[in-house]
Amino acid sequence: MNQDGKDKDMTKAPLCPLCEVRERSRADGPGQPVSYFSHCTTCTLLSGHREHSHTHYPSPTQVAAGTFKAGHSWRTSVSLRPLWKGGVHIGFRCTEFDACGWERRFTAEELRPCSAHARQLGLADGMIQGVCFSYQEHRLERGECDAQGYITEYGREQERLRSDAANWDPGRYIER
Repeated sequence: MNQDGKDKDMTKAPLCPLCEVRERSRADGPGQPVSYFSHCTTCTLLSGHREHSHTHYPSPTQVAAGTFKAGHSWRTSVSLRPLWKGGVHIGFRCTEFDACGWERRFTAEELRPCSAHARQLGLADGMIQGVCFSYQEHRLERGECDAQGYITEYGREQERLRSDAANWDPGRYIER
């Protein structure tokens, strides 16, 4: 720090590669060389596991070894990154987009601000409905859970439909 209390290194932080608007967050500590995280704070908070999954199948070697039965499969949650257009959060994209091609763009309804969750996640513009769609308050409004937070039969069915729609299933073993 100099006498004005400002950082000695006055270089501008690199922009976040996801939103291309905000600066990447600092990752260094006092006395360490200047370094930055991969993304800005907002993109980091919006990244993570959500509704998308991939179906995986055992390899022929695993089936031959008896580790898995032929035809067995399982779903694995996949991390998502926020999609931006002109600084506006418009949806999410799978981090393995090249393999599955999955992305979800918000509808006009989902792009509207959510008054119930404004200012959560540190978003300066508040939170849009597409981000907090699965929060308990909204599930209660849609009849997917009861006042105590327990999922209803209707909620189970809706969750199953959303889960199936957001799943990528190649139908066979994919070597990585």
